[in-house]
Amino acid sequence: MTAAEWTGLAAQTADAKQCRANVADKRYNAEHRERDALACDDGFAGTAPVRHYDAPGGLYDMAGNVREWVSDCGSSCSSRVAMGSAWLSTADKLDPKQRGSFDADTGFNTIGFRVVREID
Repeated sequence: MTAAEWTGLAAQTADAKQCRANVADKRYNAEHRERDALACDDGFAGTAPVRHYDAPGGLYDMAGNVREWVSDCGSSCSSRVAMGSAWLSTADKLDPKQRGSFDADTGFNTIGFRVVREID
């Protein structure tokens, strides 16, 4: 998926501030002591099971859980672009269209990828 495709799909996602996504909330705050956590409780201090939240546009987990690598390069192809929000995203970092560049050889527990299977 490209960054442009992600942006188009992200526009259809549920509002993470309403805890319709796995983000930093009361349960996260209880475990990690994050002052900027949301006041709601999505039931998970870390990642949530796949397909736990609604699927606007037919894609599950577009908001929260993990940011996702897209096929675009960052400023150089030694860096890659990750988009969206993650389980530790606080109120000021919930925009599902946000993007960041990261070294391609670095791993984070807040960035993942989407596996797609085309069905004829």
